[in-house]
Amino acid sequence: MKSPTNYNHLTLKYYGRKALKYKWLLLLFFFSISVAVIGQEFVATLLYKEIFDLMAENQDTPKSIYSELIRLVIFIGITHATTTFFWWRVAGFTNDHFQPFVMRDIEDEVFAKLQNHSHSFYTNHFTGGLVSKTNRFVRSFEMIADILQWSLAKIVIMFIASVGVIYYFLPMLAYALVGWTIVYTYFSYLYAQWAIKFWRKNASDDSQVTAELADSLTNIFNVKIFAGATEEKKRFNQTINKRRKSRTKAWMTGTFMGVWQGVMMISFEIFLIYQMVIAWTEGSITLGTIFAIQTFIWLVFSNLWELGRLFQDYSNALADAEEMTQILNLIPSIEDPKKPEKCTINKGAIEFKNVSFRYETEKNSPQIFKDFNLSIKAGEKVGLVGESGAGKSTFVNLLIRFMDTDSGDILIDKQSIKQITQNDLRRNLAYVPQEPILFHRTLKENIAYGKPDATDAEIIAAAKAAHAHDFIMTFPENYETLVGERGVKLSGGQKQRIAIARAMLKQAPVLILDEATSSLDSKAEIYIQEALDKLMKEKTTLVIAHRLSTLREMDRIIVFDKGEIVEDGKHQDLIKENGKYAELWQHQSGGFIK
Repeated sequence: MKSPTNYNHLTLKYYGRKALKYKWLLLLFFFSISVAVIGQEFVATLLYKEIFDLMAENQDTPKSIYSELIRLVIFIGITHATTTFFWWRVAGFTNDHFQPFVMRDIEDEVFAKLQNHSHSFYTNHFTGGLVSKTNRFVRSFEMIADILQWSLAKIVIMFIASVGVIYYFLPMLAYALVGWTIVYTYFSYLYAQWAIKFWRKNASDDSQVTAELADSLTNIFNVKIFAGATEEKKRFNQTINKRRKSRTKAWMTGTFMGVWQGVMMISFEIFLIYQMVIAWTEGSITLGTIFAIQTFIWLVFSNLWELGRLFQDYSNALADAEEMTQILNLIPSIEDPKKPEKCTINKGAIEFKNVSFRYETEKNSPQIFKDFNLSIKAGEKVGLVGESGAGKSTFVNLLIRFMDTDSGDILIDKQSIKQITQNDLRRNLAYVPQEPILFHRTLKENIAYGKPDATDAEIIAAAKAAHAHDFIMTFPENYETLVGERGVKLSGGQKQRIAIARAMLKQAPVLILDEATSSLDSKAEIYIQEALDKLMKEKTTLVIAHRLSTLREMDRIIVFDKGEIVEDGKHQDLIKENGKYAELWQHQSGGFIK
């Protein structure tokens, strides 16, 4: 069951590495299930053979074997009780610990891997799709583990034991059974290998359905306000119809497998019965032996019939896991150095040295920055101005290492940001985005996210400074109030103030404000501006703003145009120069760039 890029092998190798961490639990499981299968199926069947033989040999004097029959029946009962109520329970108890441990480890590593991917990775992947792939990857381990532990192990044990017993009575039948099983298993494998492409397509379409659903529900406000429910339903129906077709094709592979499995088994069963009848007429075997052999044959048949379904389930599980396996084997576009330097950032002096950059997905497009240079002093308050696409956001994304430069270097306090870990870099940055997105956690947890060890007093002080405390206290649970998914229970202005409080609490040497007051009313903006002025006094501050009135008190205003700095100076000086900044100022209506 190969995929074109051998991801199936990588998936199994990954699962195996995780499972072998708990090898003693695995060994106990396989020992328990071996004893249970042999005791329940084989010992009991051989005892039944003895009963039938005794009854056949003593038909005229049945009372003479009464005590012997009772002894055998009691022995059968003890065997069933021992295997069913002990060894099967030991196997179940062991598995109840083994699989959850491994699944936890898989979830932990997948989460860490996803966290390590760059910001650009998430701009190219549906969040809902990633969640679906993660869940299916974990469930695929559970399915494959169940197949190997409960089904395949049982099949192997029963087949070996059955062949051994049949060989003891009729060697020729044992050879025939082995040969038939090899042919049956080989063609089942080939069929499943062919069918996996249908399961792979079904898994891909399933991810698309999840992603489409998540995208539509996440944007439910837009759906409602633009009366887009009909169009969304049409779009979603196209997606689920596509999955219906791929699901039907995948399921039909199992139906067709069942047809030829049945033909093979019926044909071989006729051959077996014929051979046993001949052996009985020749006196080679007894009726009890026929019963035992037939029981073992049907045990093999029933398990081999299940083998066809197992191949289908196995193919399905590998197909489900493949997309996440691909992601786990991706190299993050932004990586920490193998031997990172100790972070020495403490003041926040920023320097861009001969920086060149273009977006990876737009290789034929012009460079955003080419040999770009800029120095910002520690503690300097700098406004970043320019029309959309001028390079402001790219400048900030390069600084926080959401993207890496093609050439050149970026330094903070004379230390290259590529020589320290991303976590060390971002611990020294506080960022308030234009559209804050909060965790579905308490207000307290959201404010303290930048400083997890903050005291309640520090959290409240930051909230008061951001003018968030008053509205927080209006909620019944105060700071323990859950804000809803993405902060949906809060207004835009309230979310903005929580984000500002979070940045205030962090006390990082570099502060980045991206339209930090854009969602506030005029009264609240005055209060926030006062708080931000206090916060900015001891920090290097970068302020992206379309409302130019918020930049009048900046130490510098840098005007971007097509990835270049076209103007640099104070508000009053730039107005007097009557250049790009003055043009933007004049074109404002209500303080915004048109």
